[in-house]
Parts: sequence; C-alpha cells; structure tokens
Amino acid sequence: MSKITKKQGIIALCVLLALIIAGAGVFALVRSRAAAPEEGELIANGGFESASGDLPDGWTVGRWYWDEGVSYLTLSDTAYSGEKSVCVENVEENDARFEQTIAVQPNAWYLITCMARVEGGQEGGVGASLSVKDTFVYSEPVYDTNDEWVRLTLYGKTAADQKSITVMCRVGG
Repeated sequence: MSKITKKQGIIALCVLLALIIAGAGVFALVRSRAAAPEEGELIANGGFESASGDLPDGWTVGRWYWDEGVSYLTLSDTAYSGEKSVCVENVEENDARFEQTIAVQPNAWYLITCMARVEGGQEGGVGASLSVKDTFVYSEPVYDTNDEWVRLTLYGKTAADQKSITVMCRVGG
C-alpha cells in the first residue's frame, strides 16, 4: 500500500477504460487456430458515462480499509473524453479501486488500457495503476501527471482454465 497523507492526497481520474483485443500484431488474442480473434471493448461502461447515483453502472468499489474518511470513490465531471470519469482519492494509506469482472477466453492475451490523470502521489509508493484482482501484476504506476492525461497499459494472458478476470482501476495496492 502506498503511504498517502491528507496534505498529499492522490487523485486518479481514469476514463475510457477498455479491455481491447486487436486482431493483429502484439495485441492478438491467442486461442485455437480455428477460432477468430475477438475485437473491441469487452468492458461494460468503460467510459463511465452510464451511472446510477454516485457510481458508474457495471462497476463496484473495493478497498483494503473500509473506515469512514480513508478513501473516496466517486464519479467526476472531469473527463478525458465524454462527460464523466471516476475519481479515487486516498486521504490515508489504502488500496482503493473501481472493479469490474468480465468473461475471458482461456489461454488468451489481453490488453487493458485507460487514460488517467493523477495528482499528489508519493513517489516510492504504489501510485495509481491498472491491475487484475488476485494477481501481483500492475501497469506502470503514476504519481503525478501535471494536469495531463496519460495512458496506463497492462498486458496479460489468461490461464488454461480461466473464464473471468476482475479488472481494477486503483490507487494503492
């Protein structure tokens, strides 16, 4: 978990989260030779535009510490494109995230990508990243993007018997 203080709270605004499978090159979906690669976005509501109340549809929140006031997970009207994004703010040390479980094919390569804007992260901590639940695989963490949007990218291959993954857009870890 990254050490975050109230004065240096980290905010990750991630939008356009997409689990994208491209049909060629490095992004090829590896399956049996008879099967054609899937293409397109597999994550529902990856732009966070559809919402019920304060949370995006199709997403759940997760935290290591659930105590009141430790982390805030909300929708934001600051967006890379569209009108919404999600905001994860840790005011104390925590691992807080938006999560979505999706169906995947066994033995297949996947690319997970999003645009993020981060401020106030502490270097040396975990920072803001993309990850897959129950693994220790993260995208390159970001700590402060100087009011710019940057792309976070994570590649991974599913196990021989795997049928789902839970994608996490997180701060801390």
